[in-house]
Amino acid sequence: MPLEIRLGVKPSREDLTGLLAQYSFGRYCENPRLPIEKSRAHEQWLLERAFARPETLTVSAWSDGGLQGLLVGRLSAWDSEHFGFPMASMDALLVASGHQDQERWVASRLAAAFDQWCRNQAVRFASVRLPSRQFGPIQALEDVGYRYVESYIYNVVDLDRLEEPKGSPAPLRYARPEEREVFRRWAPGAFATQRFHADSRFDREKAETLYLKWIDSAFDDPGRHILVMEEDGRAAAFMVYRDEDFRATLGLRSAALNMGLLDPAARGKGVGTRFYHALFHWFRHEGFDIVESGLTMRNQASLNWHNKTGFRIVGTYVTLHRWLDAP
Repeated sequence: MPLEIRLGVKPSREDLTGLLAQYSFGRYCENPRLPIEKSRAHEQWLLERAFARPETLTVSAWSDGGLQGLLVGRLSAWDSEHFGFPMASMDALLVASGHQDQERWVASRLAAAFDQWCRNQAVRFASVRLPSRQFGPIQALEDVGYRYVESYIYNVVDLDRLEEPKGSPAPLRYARPEEREVFRRWAPGAFATQRFHADSRFDREKAETLYLKWIDSAFDDPGRHILVMEEDGRAAAFMVYRDEDFRATLGLRSAALNMGLLDPAARGKGVGTRFYHALFHWFRHEGFDIVESGLTMRNQASLNWHNKTGFRIVGTYVTLHRWLDAP
């Protein structure tokens, strides 16, 4: 099948609908409590939202039968500034449903084009996270030099199925500006299981201080909110989240958890479990329908914590890294 690769051409809505007609991967399409057609419409909405961002690159594959594959990527300015060299991210890689070898071939053409674009932009490093059931695209990325770094999962709590608490949930409040430094003091060592620590080519100190920047950006970004639980009159835990309104596609509103930390002195005392249950009841009271969270499976403590507090897994992913200056 002849295939034409196009850079910078954004597919039409009709083209995307056709490409996604049989799509069944990822944390929305694999969630059995969501209607598959709504999940596909949501995936299309996410792609169209990405198209609207000026930094987005599209790489598309076309045949006489129409759109056969799509890669969505971008330069990652935030990470590039922090680590000191150009970095890129592949945010999506989709191919038309078919035989695994065919999917792999289409994905390999897209990945090769993205690889060349990265080289033209002097990009040194690129990363991608894909649903683990996308065998063809994952193998295609391995073919061009991407390497496995971690397994990642997405979890959900359905707030309409939340059991009533046996006692009153702990009260929560929003973080105060002066607490930024408190939370920064809690960060060292807390993120040692994350992907930048797992990749030995990243500078250890840079990988560690990245999460300090995450805390700073959470305080500075009006699109994110920070909730705090106190113990004995002092902050003991905080959580950064986004209010994601998915009512137009999925019919629900999501509290997307971005980052949480406990006071190191409070760990192992049940504070985390009390905090999560307090968060669930806070979000339900505020009109949310679900709570979403993601974590690397290298973080066994957090994984067990999520299981204990009622999250259920809705998607398994793999994270791959590509060093373009590797031999």
